[in-house]
Amino acid sequence: MKRVPAVKGATKEPQILVEFQAGMTFPETQTSGVRLVVWGDRSVLYWVDPMHPAKDMRVGQLSESQLEAAWKTVHESGLTTHPDAAYVVPDASSVRVVIQVEGKTHTHWASDYRLTNTGWWSKAEEALAKFRPATSQPVAEVATGGMYRGYDVKEWWRTSWRR
Repeated sequence: MKRVPAVKGATKEPQILVEFQAGMTFPETQTSGVRLVVWGDRSVLYWVDPMHPAKDMRVGQLSESQLEAAWKTVHESGLTTHPDAAYVVPDASSVRVVIQVEGKTHTHWASDYRLTNTGWWSKAEEALAKFRPATSQPVAEVATGGMYRGYDVKEWWRTSWRR
């Protein structure tokens, strides 16, 4: 994969982090893990299987226009305008979204957006899906020493920037 030079203002820390927490389920049914990570230089790390996000992680890059369009939909979705909130049912699976933009951190948790009493959560999930690049490759192929930008390929939970 061709490396894209870092854009002005890009940081080593991700601008978007989406994680899935499996809750109280059988491990073969679904597992926890990182679902999406977006950096300021248009690099994206994302899952293939939504119920097993640590399996088959891929890396790709968005074009400048794709990144701009995706950010526009995120801002329109409510993820950066609604107050931080958690709508998590005890023991249920949930998704955590952390967005770093303009010096602010926005954090939202939800078990099931239909239970949140918000009309914007489903739009937020649709907006985040726009960060999937058209071409990608397995993260293990671009990882150095088992790591890709701090993401531990074999032990995702040890990744420093997800804490």
